[in-house]
Amino acid sequence: MASALYEVTFLVRVDTLPGEVVCVVGNHPSLGDWSARKAKRLMLQSKGESDVWTTAIKLPADMQVNYRYFCCRYFDSEDDGEAPNMIVTRWETNLRPRTFVPKAYCLSADDCQTLVAEFGRYGGKTSIDKGWLVDQTEVQLYLHTSPIKFWKKRHQDQTYRVKCTPLDLKQKEAYFPTDEAEESCDFNIPVSSVQMEVAVLTGRFEGADMKPQDQFGNVYREGDFLVFKAQTFETEYLGFCLDFYVHEENQGPGDIPKHVGFAHILPNIFQETIGSKTVPLSGLKHKPIGQVSYYTSCYSPQVLTGRFEGADMKPQDQFGNVYREGDFLVFKAQTFETEYLGFCLDFYVHEENQGPGDIPKHVGFAHILPNIFQETIGSKTVPLSGLKHKPIGQVSFQFLVIKPLKGYDMDMSVSYSRHWKQQRRALDVGHRGMGPSYSKQYVESYMSVSSMWGMSFLIKELICGADFVEFDVQLSKDHVPVVYHDLRVCLTLKKKHGKEIDMFHIPVRELTLQQLQSLKLSHPAEVKEVHSDHDMETVDPLEHQPFPTLQQLFETLDEHIGFNIEVKYAMQLRTGTYEEDQVHYTERNHYIDHILQCILDNAGSRRIILSCFDPNVCTMLRKKQNKYPVLFLTMGETDLWEPYDDKRTLSIPQASEFALCEEFLGVNVHSEDLLKTPNLVNQVKEAGLVLFCWGEDNNNSSNIAYLKELGVNGLIYDRISDYKPTKENVFKMEKEAKLKLLKEMGAIRTSHTLSGSESGSSSPEHSSNNSPAQTEREKLTRLSSLQEVGTTHDRETPSRSYSITSQRNV
Repeated sequence: MASALYEVTFLVRVDTLPGEVVCVVGNHPSLGDWSARKAKRLMLQSKGESDVWTTAIKLPADMQVNYRYFCCRYFDSEDDGEAPNMIVTRWETNLRPRTFVPKAYCLSADDCQTLVAEFGRYGGKTSIDKGWLVDQTEVQLYLHTSPIKFWKKRHQDQTYRVKCTPLDLKQKEAYFPTDEAEESCDFNIPVSSVQMEVAVLTGRFEGADMKPQDQFGNVYREGDFLVFKAQTFETEYLGFCLDFYVHEENQGPGDIPKHVGFAHILPNIFQETIGSKTVPLSGLKHKPIGQVSYYTSCYSPQVLTGRFEGADMKPQDQFGNVYREGDFLVFKAQTFETEYLGFCLDFYVHEENQGPGDIPKHVGFAHILPNIFQETIGSKTVPLSGLKHKPIGQVSFQFLVIKPLKGYDMDMSVSYSRHWKQQRRALDVGHRGMGPSYSKQYVESYMSVSSMWGMSFLIKELICGADFVEFDVQLSKDHVPVVYHDLRVCLTLKKKHGKEIDMFHIPVRELTLQQLQSLKLSHPAEVKEVHSDHDMETVDPLEHQPFPTLQQLFETLDEHIGFNIEVKYAMQLRTGTYEEDQVHYTERNHYIDHILQCILDNAGSRRIILSCFDPNVCTMLRKKQNKYPVLFLTMGETDLWEPYDDKRTLSIPQASEFALCEEFLGVNVHSEDLLKTPNLVNQVKEAGLVLFCWGEDNNNSSNIAYLKELGVNGLIYDRISDYKPTKENVFKMEKEAKLKLLKEMGAIRTSHTLSGSESGSSSPEHSSNNSPAQTEREKLTRLSSLQEVGTTHDRETPSRSYSITSQRNV
């Protein structure tokens, strides 16, 4: 017999921004089945200090309804019949959703209305996160390491404010004024001290000899090949200004053509022998009106200072943000069409004694055109123009383009992205790799070398009581995520004559899965000890074979052991070289999408943490999905390895500010820094971040005890069996404790009425006085404390709901 339907009225109070709408999503088709695209939109009921939004939905009377609110923006698609594009701006991410049973909560089917909820707050907690990339692409601009260079000495010692304005160049007409307004702008034609010559190659045999150019330049017609030549002794100081004038065929010799725009070409372009570039074409009002190509022989700013001054994203000030040397300035914008997204950077002089009402002096601007963002990541230098349209300097920037993960409708039922059970003891994380602590003798004594890279190592760590296991994942040539620590493998090559064997390196990404799994691996120490009698015929058992796939690990290992998945990606070093000589690595969006697809398809109820040393990869891992947390790996300040070129990796404070900026769960730092400067632990944790640590210093029982005493949340180290006194996995122990407690609660009946609310009441918005005995409530509180998790992802709770039945007070 079908359950009766109750018409439930949902009400929520939200401080909405212009263009935002509020939606409700939940575990019923009328609520979208946890899909943002199918969620129910609410209507604005009243405006006041906070907006109240409402909608009415018919739901089964006996169903436990789980739901969340979120804010989004809709944009009409240009394709007829296509659903509108969506941007989820923020959503409720409390570990457990709001919940109630209509029949138990409502007076009747015709009188079912929730109390007005506060967006993001219930169960005594407030948890709101920014959305992930649904349909849109995010473009980030980074200014750091002396990015602004003014050529005049008097400008070089000043502090500047930078304001970034995104431009939708699809609507070009909106960005340049009327002809009359253009003509009213004062403009001085720049004079060059370099002798210029020009030739026009038209293909019409009209003469192609080089000659001095006319006062107002040369006419260009479609199909022409226009050549400019200049000679100089110092190319590092040679730049060009291209001026554009309207040419009228009936123009007389004395007529002055109309000046419509200009473009600047900076000296840094000519560091290469040959190349092609596109630069902005600016109108006389300094706004981009087009672009010129030539051939040569949503947003928000953030400043990362490394001084723990706060790194939350916020709308920029009217005159931008102050940039000081050593800062890392971040601008973000989201769009559905990157091919039309440009930026205008405005520069203002910042005076330290400036009052809130003082208007800073505007000194220049720079334009960034959409063609730059055809690549995923890169760095560029563009002209910085003064208010008289003359080049007065240059600005260098880096950019990152993050595309959405296609083909996946993210589940909104739960998010572990920023949840952590702080009262839990520090987690013991098994390190899977071939670090110095894994000597050749150790390997020969305990297991085969291949097993160090195979599943048997992970099984051993599970038996020894590891809570998580950390391992590296990268793509094979045929795009399969495989587990392997290094970016290259060392292959043996037996010569035709003689018994000598040579070894050479080849990138993992250059071999298919079949080729990788057919290899026989050796310990790195053996590279210098290759013998002619090296056993090349023995085939390792399946569990010892190298290069297990990520999918194999999900399918084989007990789900109680968590996975700390380090996404391996080659980074540039400070010397300008790349890790293991991997200069041209796989494009980031493609690379990360394949790994995330495997995780989302196979993770099930397993606890997952994602991490990477590459800060851009971490950002993309966070933006492309809404479920799993990210830890930013940082090398910190050490002499053990060549430092990375990216300054975000060079210190714990800088890494922590970056983690706050991108809303990561926390940071995973080199333990050497913590042992040298213990107060960093408190600084990181007081900032609200989870702290893991890694490094050879962790392979010491005294250091392990000391770091746990300092309060780190997780330690990654080798050979857990040698250091961990108990061989129990913490999550297995917690599950057993829950089951024991549930047995003690046998007197409490199983119910299908409301449960799961973090407050333990009949509804997130409503509390009832009708409840069972206080002793039973105390037991539930104890159970709730065991269930309170963060990335612990507790899903071991039995599928049936053990709860206290509550009725609405009349």
